[in-house]
Amino acid sequence: MGALALDKVPYRLLEEAKKLTPGNLSEVIETERGFHILEIVDWQPAATRSIDEVSNEIVAALKVSMADQAIEKFCQRILDSERVQIYADFRSSLHTP
Repeated sequence: MGALALDKVPYRLLEEAKKLTPGNLSEVIETERGFHILEIVDWQPAATRSIDEVSNEIVAALKVSMADQAIEKFCQRILDSERVQIYADFRSSLHTP
């Protein structure tokens, strides 16, 4: 998985990870997302990155967010225009198991 920030790790996995020392494997851990085995390669202290280091990530995240908002607004305008009819029976027939 690579390096993970502690606030991005599910609580159950974090509690198990804290028990490990680098190089050791955990027992099998069951969560709502499945089964996991952890290995701590290294513990690294948290660090603050400069704006120059993160600016590309921020721009990319903002672009995705703005695109999502534009798509949602576009779809809502179409639905509100009354030119679209949604047939529930047809839509449910498209669902494939």
